[in-house]
Amino acid sequence: GKVSIHRLVQATTAGCLPAAEQQAWRGAAPTLIERALPSDPADPAGWPAYADLLPHAPALLGTDRPALTRITRYLLHSADYRSAEALSRRIRDARTASDGPDDPAALTAALEQAKPFLQFRLDRVLEAADTSTVEGRARTAAVAVPVLAEHPNELVREGYIERVAGTLGLPHAWFKDALARGASPPRRVQSAPAVDGRDAETLDRREVEALRVAVHAPEHVAMLLDPALFTSQTTRRAFDALLTSSTLHGAMEAAGPSARRLLERLVVEQLDLGDDADAYAVEVVANLVEVGAQRRLNELVARGDDRSSTLKHLLDQLVCERDRANWSAAEQCAGELLPWVVGHSEAGVP
Repeated sequence: GKVSIHRLVQATTAGCLPAAEQQAWRGAAPTLIERALPSDPADPAGWPAYADLLPHAPALLGTDRPALTRITRYLLHSADYRSAEALSRRIRDARTASDGPDDPAALTAALEQAKPFLQFRLDRVLEAADTSTVEGRARTAAVAVPVLAEHPNELVREGYIERVAGTLGLPHAWFKDALARGASPPRRVQSAPAVDGRDAETLDRREVEALRVAVHAPEHVAMLLDPALFTSQTTRRAFDALLTSSTLHGAMEAAGPSARRLLERLVVEQLDLGDDADAYAVEVVANLVEVGAQRRLNELVARGDDRSSTLKHLLDQLVCERDRANWSAAEQCAGELLPWVVGHSEAGVP
């Protein structure tokens, strides 16, 4: 079992102990933690014990302790990659600071830390790969690139590239080009700043979210989206590439530099459609149509066009149905508004 002791009780007890006894307990703590850690970090049955000891172990164990490496492997197996990477870097940095950055032993240690970490992550990527379609292989390749970029040794990395390229049936040169461009680690993005420092353009998060759905679940939005809904050059070119290409890989090849970087980023982001994928897709499209219809309404009002009242009525309907989560009606309203956004209506509004 486990015992929790209030911090005040801890402080009071420690304060009553002689200095020599305090030092003895501090010296014994690392050994006790090492003995308490399960031997197999890959066994889920032992993960609760690792989780209990995790808050204490890094502070008490030296970076040369094998147990700290075992904890890193537990974090990897339990899919807490960010914590595993942070702990691995801490071990590496401590050894580098101790031995010097040019010390052969420190460099060897850095490589030894990187190899199992990279191997494990690549195994996970390839195990989850859908190699039955070109799109699935391209999506897996995009996920693998930032993982490959983590290895500090170019020669060793070449071997991993060869393995991934062979498994996915993609050219070795594609991975080399992607690594040369500099891949970013995959991340889930809720807002949409510029794609990277090379793109000054700030992207509308609603347009980016629509593209994300189009990349991961095109069947839900294929009949609902139109190029006119995308206002920035980057998102418009990305959508045009998706629209005119038969495969995702082809779309990335056809897109311009900024649009390509955006698509590459979206490919590695996970998409959670929730319990009702169709409803989520309609909501994403409705948000885009609302913005486009409002722009069109402003134009008509500025021109004194009487048809603005018709458009205003349709727009109010869309907002009302969306806010009520009446997705079937919202989809119908979006379909009626789309011709206005594109630039024409049944009444011939230019």
